[in-house]
Amino acid sequence: MPDYIILEQHGEALKVPVRRSQKAKRIGIRITYKSSVELVLPSGVKPEIGHKFLLSKEHWIRKKLQKAIISSQIPSNIIPILGKSYNMLCHQADDNSVKLQHECIEVYSRDNNYHDVLKNFLKGILLQKIIILAAPIITEYKLRYNKIRITSNVSKWGSCSSKGNLSFNWRLVFAPEEVLQYVVIHEICHLKEMNHSKNFWHLVSIIEPDYLLPKLWLRKNGHLLNYHLNAAISL
Repeated sequence: MPDYIILEQHGEALKVPVRRSQKAKRIGIRITYKSSVELVLPSGVKPEIGHKFLLSKEHWIRKKLQKAIISSQIPSNIIPILGKSYNMLCHQADDNSVKLQHECIEVYSRDNNYHDVLKNFLKGILLQKIIILAAPIITEYKLRYNKIRITSNVSKWGSCSSKGNLSFNWRLVFAPEEVLQYVVIHEICHLKEMNHSKNFWHLVSIIEPDYLLPKLWLRKNGHLLNYHLNAAISL
């Protein structure tokens, strides 16, 4: 069995070290946040089986490595909230709570579940901000919505249903405020135009003439918003 296997079907040549393990009960692929990968083989598994398994997982491996690279580029213990950066501090406590002040955000958790405690807090901040941003537009253009929801949808930043429900991806809390404002305007305009026709974009441009800038920012940087929470808490 060679010391490494080269993967090159779905990109540039990737050298994957092979390690035998007497403790391993099944074939495994180990990926670290230092952007490295290795194939772990139980002592009794034939080399060709491990080789075949690794080749079948190449697409998955490259996707995981890309995520690891992106995560490593985001500063740890720092989190952006609507365009402002805060230093993260986590404390064990009797109750779950979050304190946001000046340039620091402190997360308290009784069971070290800082991730969920902070996520719920950020959802609340985002909902409050969206309501504030939406109110004057709704009033000025005499529109009406049913309710606003904060979701964990990974494929959309926002949506507007036929019933007038406005939904927004909670990760928008990590975007600059002008980007969030664009998404809010975008979905509100769907209350009048349930499409992306010329009339729709004309209405968007009336409310926000410079909408192309935040739209471009989201297209270029949106994928980074998926990693800020984990990086901040150093998971």
